[in-house]
Amino acid sequence: MASPEPASPLILACSPRPGGNCDDAADLFAQALGQGPGFPAPLPVTRLRSFRIAPCLACSACAQPDPSLAWGCPQSARDDSAPLLRALAEAPALCLIAPVFFYHLPSPLKALLDRTQPFWLRKTPFPPRICRVILIAGRPRGKKLFAGSLLTLRYALISLNIRLADPLLLRGLEAPGDLISSRSASQAVLDYGRQAGSCS
Repeated sequence: MASPEPASPLILACSPRPGGNCDDAADLFAQALGQGPGFPAPLPVTRLRSFRIAPCLACSACAQPDPSLAWGCPQSARDDSAPLLRALAEAPALCLIAPVFFYHLPSPLKALLDRTQPFWLRKTPFPPRICRVILIAGRPRGKKLFAGSLLTLRYALISLNIRLADPLLLRGLEAPGDLISSRSASQAVLDYGRQAGSCS
């Protein structure tokens, strides 16, 4: 399990399925971003499924944190969340790539976002940063297909002073290889990464 390096952009592939469209999109985005100034290629991609993320228990321990625990959370002693939370707190730029499950985020990513509760409670000042988002849905249609995912991401990241850039929303990519075999979808991801690199 390779932990993300907070000093570099956090490119987090959030699908539990290895070798799927989210993995391909993350690799393409990293390739394109690495071509921009200030980001030496190749940029690493962090696969969320490589980390065990325990759910928030709403125990309120982080309100009176134990300094021996990462972020004052007892769950951090039982899982692999500490390096990911550190990267969320310190990475200069972020990109989250996730599938849409039942009109929302996959459970490992939702669990990680729930574990940012200590940042809400501490009101730690963070420099302003931008998170780019690529959401990939198997369904080809649905007016509010991405609405739940974007709403959760937008508000979960506020405590870290992270705002969402305009997201890249891709539909109709279900089976592994669908993104790579679609010239328009692959190009959209590459363009999104290049745009991110030129804005950094």
